[in-house]
Amino acid sequence: MTKYFAKWCSENEVKELVALTPDRWNSYLLSVANSGMSNTSQRRQLGAVRQVLRQYLNRLHPDLPKHLNRRLPTKDGAESQPFSIDEYDAIIKAATAAVTAEYQRIHPNVALLERRAHGRLTGRQLALVNALHEIATTGEPQSEESFAALDMQGLHGTHSGPSGARPRLFVSREGAVAIAVLIACLEGANFTTINERKVPTAAPGLGVAEDIWTVEDEKRRRHGHAYDAHAIPKNARRSMSRIIEMTQPGRDYLLANNLPGADRLIVYWPAMGRRDLIATPSVGVAFSDVHRKHRLSWWPSENIPISFNRIRKTVRVLIDRSPQGHSRTTWSTLYVGASVAERERLMTEAVETGLWSVITNAESYLRMRYERTTSSADSDTVIAGCRDWERHPLTGQPCGDDFLLCLQCTNAFATPRHLPRLIELRHQLEAIASTDGPDWTDFRATAYGCLVALLDDRSLITPDEYHAANCAVTEEDRAEVRLLLNGRYT
Repeated sequence: MTKYFAKWCSENEVKELVALTPDRWNSYLLSVANSGMSNTSQRRQLGAVRQVLRQYLNRLHPDLPKHLNRRLPTKDGAESQPFSIDEYDAIIKAATAAVTAEYQRIHPNVALLERRAHGRLTGRQLALVNALHEIATTGEPQSEESFAALDMQGLHGTHSGPSGARPRLFVSREGAVAIAVLIACLEGANFTTINERKVPTAAPGLGVAEDIWTVEDEKRRRHGHAYDAHAIPKNARRSMSRIIEMTQPGRDYLLANNLPGADRLIVYWPAMGRRDLIATPSVGVAFSDVHRKHRLSWWPSENIPISFNRIRKTVRVLIDRSPQGHSRTTWSTLYVGASVAERERLMTEAVETGLWSVITNAESYLRMRYERTTSSADSDTVIAGCRDWERHPLTGQPCGDDFLLCLQCTNAFATPRHLPRLIELRHQLEAIASTDGPDWTDFRATAYGCLVALLDDRSLITPDEYHAANCAVTEEDRAEVRLLLNGRYT
């Protein structure tokens, strides 16, 4: 995955990480966009490179990390759409059943082990508790008596070792994936957030009989307040209590041995396979374990892909229908607006709220026309041409408006020559929107809506023309748009 990046660096004289400036990073992004790779392949390429770069933050250009947090290209076709309700129901039922099976296997042994501190155990029960204690502290029984107490003694004195013992107290690899999937289905959180989540804290709720679980998730794209503290949804509290209980033996082992990860939610200890060589519990689920559904006996169907992105979109768009962990703008544009089914539902029911109405009804704001003509560059503004800048159509005076308002002006027009810069404006507005920062305002959302209405009108601009213009974006175009959005032009 990183070979393309390494080749690009050698061709562009990037010999040290500190030389990878934001401008050069943007050039690399443009190179990937123009490489002919599908959006899904671009996501994989950029995701792998970002993971590598984040391992060396102290060696990067100081302004680069915030650029690494911007959203990746949308996935192609069905991969960018929510699951159907039937598919979602099948996934959450299967994940719930898998987590329940793990809990029912572990809970009685944890309860029995807790009685060890109180004494009053005799005979076979004491031997069983001692065997469980050995598993809890070492990962497997340490004596023949313990194997016998666990009914793991074979006909000829053989036993199954860790593969038969660890599941008594520790979550399996399949169970860890099921936990991550279930949390995604209940909360609509993404994979990284779930995988890196720490153990929630509980406090008595006011006016309710149950504890309220609160969790703090990292939001890397935010300018400030990088952590989002929120209560676990009511429908997820019971499952969260069970998940915490069944993963606690793993955390206890890590804490007792002064190992990292004792505060993390997803902790498991594989009983079989290559990870037997690892003598400690695993923290977080490996990416390869999640996306190989043929290894998951509980996954509902081979025809349903494993995609945390699609699960998150399903919850945000079709189940909760509300933003969480991001702004209403991002929810409207990148979740609701990206869902074909939900967009049609909203249009049918005429449900228009907040900035969604700005994006959906952008055509009513758009006044700039697209014309297949040639024009002199003397009449150009930063993003388009102007028929008469000395007479504003509303005031009759020389125009002093922000150039983004050209999109809403009857004097403005765009030709094929202007397409690269308009497309670059779209890219940079989307980058600003993706960070959920204070720079994404209603004014810019309106401009973005107008821009999308113009550029995505296939009766005016064909897919081939759009692709050619996207490939023709120059460093000058990027620099001019940056100046525009940074307030250098008025």
